[in-house]
Amino acid sequence: MTLQDAVEHCGDMVSTAGPKVSVLFFHSNVLHASTQNLYFKNRDLLMLTYNAVSNASMPVSNPRPEYMVKRNFNAVKVVNSLV
Repeated sequence: MTLQDAVEHCGDMVSTAGPKVSVLFFHSNVLHASTQNLYFKNRDLLMLTYNAVSNASMPVSNPRPEYMVKRNFNAVKVVNSLV
């Protein structure tokens, strides 16, 4: 699917630019892109993805480094709150 196909199927693109310290949450299956950072300071990004244990990612021939992508597919354990 090309970008043009996606726009024709789903509607126009939407800019999500916001003021400093803005946060955007979106589903990981949303078609998205980010242009080059034009500001002289770095732009920080924290990306968290949770999958069902049954939906573990498949091995790839050239994986990202471990510090970027953890490959622990154990189920998250429930911990009782101390509050």
